[in-house]
Amino acid sequence: MGVSDMLKISTDHTVQLLKMELEVQLSDLENQWHNASLERIFIENKIYRDIEAAETWEEVIFKIQIGLKPFTTNLKRNVVEDDIIRLTEIKIKRISKYDKDRLNDTIIKLNEELDKTVKNLKNIVEYTIDYYYNILNKYGKDKKNLNLNISVTMFKFF
Repeated sequence: MGVSDMLKISTDHTVQLLKMELEVQLSDLENQWHNASLERIFIENKIYRDIEAAETWEEVIFKIQIGLKPFTTNLKRNVVEDDIIRLTEIKIKRISKYDKDRLNDTIIKLNEELDKTVKNLKNIVEYTIDYYYNILNKYGKDKKNLNLNISVTMFKFF
């Protein structure tokens, strides 16, 4: 196996690793967005008030589920019991100090990060090239004998 073959295998492996990393990041961002959106729905629509008269845990879960139902059409995934349990763990202090603008800003930033991550996944080759260039700029800028033709050779495998 020659150097070119090894370089090709290495760059293909890097592409796959970066793709997996972006997929994990996308999943994490989607979960954050989902949780923030549910919290906003729960507090803004005062669904927490529906559970005041509930006498059992099952009734609490059911009332929250029913209260959320009209607002879940814009969510990216279905609401599961773990989501509802997470809502019951919101402290009253957080509800009383609810800052609608702050939460909306958080959701906007998450949307921007989601869009960026999806774009990077769709353009994984360009993302990988940028990744290599960033490494080259970060660690190679002080190296006087660094031959930039090496990076050009590496990128031709994409």
